[in-house]
Amino acid sequence: MPRPLLLILLAAVCCAAAALAATDARVFINTAGAPTSPVAAQGVYAAGWLVTSTQYGVLADGSLVPGGAGPQMEQALRNLEAIFAAAGLTIARHATSCWLFFVDVDTNFNAASDVYKTHFPHLPHPTRTPIGGAFAAPAPGAVVGVRCDGALEPSRRVAPPNFFPTDFNSQGMVVKSALLHTAGQVGADPMSGEMVAGGAAAEATQAMQNLQTVFAAAYPALGSGALDRLAVDCQVMVAQPASNLPLVQAAVAKFFSSPFPLSLLGGLDPGFGANVEITCTGGDARMQRVAVEVEGERLGMALVSEEEVHVFIAPKVFTDSSSVRDQTYLAFEAVVDAMRLALPSNTTFWDAAMHCTLFVAAPADAEAAMAAYGEMWWFKPKPAFSLVTGTRLPLGAMVAVQCRGFQQVRRDSVLQKAQRETPDHMEAD
Repeated sequence: MPRPLLLILLAAVCCAAAALAATDARVFINTAGAPTSPVAAQGVYAAGWLVTSTQYGVLADGSLVPGGAGPQMEQALRNLEAIFAAAGLTIARHATSCWLFFVDVDTNFNAASDVYKTHFPHLPHPTRTPIGGAFAAPAPGAVVGVRCDGALEPSRRVAPPNFFPTDFNSQGMVVKSALLHTAGQVGADPMSGEMVAGGAAAEATQAMQNLQTVFAAAYPALGSGALDRLAVDCQVMVAQPASNLPLVQAAVAKFFSSPFPLSLLGGLDPGFGANVEITCTGGDARMQRVAVEVEGERLGMALVSEEEVHVFIAPKVFTDSSSVRDQTYLAFEAVVDAMRLALPSNTTFWDAAMHCTLFVAAPADAEAAMAAYGEMWWFKPKPAFSLVTGTRLPLGAMVAVQCRGFQQVRRDSVLQKAQRETPDHMEAD
């Protein structure tokens, strides 16, 4: 049967005899203990899950702390502490995954990392992914940023036996028996830490093998097939994209049995001489993994259980206009439409969005792209947000938008089975 579009019918995934109705359990956090933004909440908490906006070494009044990477990381983490506290959590006990952003990772990593470690004295430590060159400073002189996700329930640390142990960093974290977060993997041997020879393609292959090992350690019953079966979102960061992007894309694709919505982010710097860094999120084996496709294009993936829906939409671009504002609008609208397909029939993107990332190729265009993004929300509550600049985007686009959503589902409704209107040119499977 032709499949121009795979729509997710939540009632078909869960028990068909029970009606499914979504509830918006989100709490938008804006505390006086951290800087505010006109385009984002500081964090969003829902049903035990917390996602945050990227924080920098900026005080609540918007001024940058002096002293470089170390003091800036300290202030950024204090901002995160305030956001976690507003949700009733602490980063030391409840952070599950963190991303560290650097203007220059080689120069600033050690000073920032020394400070970072002091905020995580307890096991299990969250996963950690450092990224260089992915930066739009909110204040002149900012050199580091950080964001962390968290969860109320205890998380399970994944420690593959054949990985060299690392301080203050888990290779993987299984969160609330629903999601697996992995640390960023580069093309290095996991025991020796030595980078493999052979350039970007060989490094991408090694990084994916490392991720296979992490997924297999998290779900031993699935072995090396766990990555292919459970992954829902992979961020692939590539240095020197003009020559490396095609090589990396081909190497990574070999690890998946069907087309996969990779986030290929050229122009980012993994640092320390690496050409590639890859991190993946997966769904627990108890979650139903469902794809959203339009005419063979994979728009994203959803994880569905009888209690929750997690939606991961791949970065969207539109190049029909040469205007940064128009490209932002069109990309955002594509994300809105894609997420709608993955949600219960009585909910929309506006009811589910938890975090959005705005990718801007030229740092000079960041202000215009952010203004257009903010206009899209208008009077609606805004989710957490991250801005990444300096990336080489598909089709020469100036802007890309990526969003993640979440919905709680209840099964006690007396409504009939959830239905979805399907246009004549679409099919539901």
